[in-house]
Amino acid sequence: MNCIRKNLYQFSQYRREINISDHQYLLMCSRPMLIYTGTHAAAEATLPEIEKLLDGRELSCIFVSHTGADECGGLSVILERYPHAQVICSEHTARQLEGFGIPGEFCVTRPGMKYEGDDYELQFVEYPSDSHLLPGLLMYEAKSGVFFSSDLMMRAGDGAGKTTHSTWKDEVHATNVRQVPNLSMVHQLRKDLMKLSPDFVAVGHGYCMIMD
Repeated sequence: MNCIRKNLYQFSQYRREINISDHQYLLMCSRPMLIYTGTHAAAEATLPEIEKLLDGRELSCIFVSHTGADECGGLSVILERYPHAQVICSEHTARQLEGFGIPGEFCVTRPGMKYEGDDYELQFVEYPSDSHLLPGLLMYEAKSGVFFSSDLMMRAGDGAGKTTHSTWKDEVHATNVRQVPNLSMVHQLRKDLMKLSPDFVAVGHGYCMIMD
């Protein structure tokens, strides 16, 4: 576990066989929220660390960008310990999770919606995830300037607790049809992302990025 930024904690697993790291995050705001659960095994390993950081507080929210194993494979583990945590996800993702038999309070969210509190402001962008272009979400926490990039903007290597530098424009325009295999969707995603102005990217894989 690493404090990667003020009030933002990162949990990581390095997959040596493919030279990539998976990350989950705990945002310690007035409504503590977990961003991605990791796989079932990862969630079992990180749950004691999450409990220690929360120190008796409840976990309020869990953000799931899409139904990848490393994004929500451990959801049942987390919900067993924190059954009242809201699962923030797209309508499509909620239907899939319910179909998998995962009980939970799903907070169905759409692009353009905002959730605000004293110390957080969550904004959402539509994310055509994986090769099937299923409708997922990307999340931006505007008050801290942190963008959670899921499977976009990733780097190879063991990135646990590590950062590198880039620019938002470069990262957005590097999004391509290898990640989103539909050119018109790539153009729309780039357009939506350029409406944001993060100064930090909390990646799903690899090295987090400070925006210059």
